[in-house]
Order: sequence, then C-alpha cells, then structure tokens
Amino acid sequence: MTKIISSMTLWLVIGVAFFGCQKKKAVPTEITFQSDLRSAREVARAEKKPLLVEFYKTGCSWCRKMDDSTFTDKIIIELSDKILFLKLDAGIDTAEAARFGVTYYPTVVLLKPDGDEIDRLVGYYPPPDFYNEIQLYLQGRETLEDYLTRLQDEPRRADYIMAVAEKYRNRADWNNALGYYRQVLSLGLPDAHEYVLKALFEIAVINGRKGDYQVSLATFADLLKRPLDTALREDALRQMAYYTAKSGDTKQAIALYMQYLDNFPNGEFADWARDRVDDLRSMPAPADSTQAARDSKQEK
Repeated sequence: MTKIISSMTLWLVIGVAFFGCQKKKAVPTEITFQSDLRSAREVARAEKKPLLVEFYKTGCSWCRKMDDSTFTDKIIIELSDKILFLKLDAGIDTAEAARFGVTYYPTVVLLKPDGDEIDRLVGYYPPPDFYNEIQLYLQGRETLEDYLTRLQDEPRRADYIMAVAEKYRNRADWNNALGYYRQVLSLGLPDAHEYVLKALFEIAVINGRKGDYQVSLATFADLLKRPLDTALREDALRQMAYYTAKSGDTKQAIALYMQYLDNFPNGEFADWARDRVDDLRSMPAPADSTQAARDSKQEK
C-alpha cells in the first residue's frame, strides 16, 4: 500500500512539473515589430497592451544605433512580452509622421491600448535609459501630463517649465513650446544659466522652423555672444548658417558655414557644412532686379 501511494505521489509530482513547464511562456529572444499602425492598434486594443511606435528614417545614424544596441538588448526584448512594438519609416509613412508631429529621429511614441499618447522619447537612448523611461511613462511619471500637474503647485519651477517646453517641442507643438521657453527667460535666471541658453537655442530653432527667420537669426546672434560650451556653440553656429540660407541670404550663409568650418574643422557637422557650402556655391546667382527691369522694358 505504501509503495502504491509513493508511486502515485511520484507521478503527481512529475505531472505537476510537466504541466507547469507546459504553461510557462517562452521568453522572447528578439523583438517582433509590427509594420502597420492600424492593425497594430487593433491588436493592442484587443490584448489590452500599450503600443510602442518607433519613427525612423533611412540613413539616420542614431536610428541605426537604436536598432543595433537598444532593440537588441535583453531587457528591452523582454518588454516586448508586455508591449507591442511597431516600426514606421517616416520617409514612407509621411502622413503618420506628420499626424504625430514627428520632426526628429528616432522618435518613439508610447500609446495606451486605446491609442491615446502617454509620451515619447526623442533621439537615441541606451538600453538602461530607454527601459527606465518607458517604465516611468507606464506609471504616469515624467510625462507631459505629470509635469503640467506639478506646475500647478510650483508654477515657477524652472526644471518643470523646461521639461514641459521640451515635450511640446518634441510633438512639434511650436506655439506651446515657445510659450514655455519664454517663461524660462522671464524667471530672472542669470544670462549664462544653462536653462536660459537652452531656451534661447530652442527659441531660435523653432522660429526658424516656423519661417520667422528674422527672429530666429536675431536670437542666434544673441546666444552666440554668451559663454557657451563647445557643443552648444557648434550647433548654434551651424543652425544659424542653415536658417540664414533658408532666409535667402546665400552670401551670408556661406560666410557663416565657413566660420563654422574654421572654428570646428573636425566637428560633428563639418562634412555636412562643406556639402552645404558646395550646394550654395553651385546655385545660380539671383538676377539683379534693376537690370531685369531694364531688360524687360527693352523687350517691350
């Protein structure tokens, strides 16, 4: 009788172990990316999972780095068990990129199962930082909504105002972003404070994006008179050259690009700046309006 009970107990243990193993879900070894937003949203809604959408562009080096290091990391792969992942090429899915206000790459937008945006990450994030930010967003922390709520209690907190401004900027909500960056300037911080310098830089860039080149270039000129770290000075000078060209002042744009190359011959954007100079120099010179008027009269 004891042997029979022992045998039955043994088979029970084996059975529990076997069926327990059968129920255990395999850990994913790579991320399976969805490729269609509409169908991915349907799956997210049905499975009650958040949806993570990465917007990328072909030729974007930081997008490639995100693919090669972040999305291949074990801790990020494990997230795909609880979150749906979707990749969209912004060069092809232009309408979706525009609808989400994506202007920087890579941009990762985290959506609730019902499709509402939780928040987004812009630029390259190493695996630990990416993981931590996504976890915070899923908890409702450090999102746009969270910072707006904090500002109700502390309306003059510079770091909160900067965070809100940046989040609006990342959504291409230029007017709200400008409003909050200007709030930073109104706080009375020292002229060389990092928040003041960052706010001036973003105000200059956003006005350039909006086509208000006069304000953009005046703000860059103000910024470049201040003590800046090397990275910010480099970026401000090349952006000023870019928006000067956009304004139609080719001669001054070339001069600014050459100034950039003199100051940063091995800079991050040096090759890009040389290409822009070549492009500008190859453009036909604008016709002289006075001579064009004379020619027109002679033809008549």
